[in-house]
Amino acid sequence: MTPPPVEFLATSGGLFRDCSVHDFDILRWLTGREIVEVYAKGSNNGDPAIGAVGDVDTALAVVTFDDGTLGSVGASRYNGAGHDVRLEIQGSKGSLMVGLDENTAMASAEAGVPFPSGNQHKTFAERFDQAYRSEMAAFAELILEHGPTPAPLRTRWR
Repeated sequence: MTPPPVEFLATSGGLFRDCSVHDFDILRWLTGREIVEVYAKGSNNGDPAIGAVGDVDTALAVVTFDDGTLGSVGASRYNGAGHDVRLEIQGSKGSLMVGLDENTAMASAEAGVPFPSGNQHKTFAERFDQAYRSEMAAFAELILEHGPTPAPLRTRWR
């Protein structure tokens, strides 16, 4: 995965807004909690033009929820293997990973582990193609049936 053109980066709103805005949404949705504190750090290790427009190419945010739970969001404009978007949840009852499939842009450090076996996602559109199709089908069904939106009001305006 390579960064978008500098002309886009200058108006993108920054790495988190461009690449991770929905990651913060999903953290709130999964936990049912509000984020009350954020610590973020970013750096530039690639094209200096990214820094010249006031952006970073790699960043990590640690968030604190209103009940003290911690979460993190990481983003990078560089991944030689492709477009890697995953969610990991670890808790007292176990761990869960979302977005892990045969096309995930990662490799195992363990010898003999063939995962992933497919062609890695190279673009955002390729990675989320099925999600967008499902979202549009659900939206069309909602409109055609004149039903209520399943998204609670408080999640629609934040």
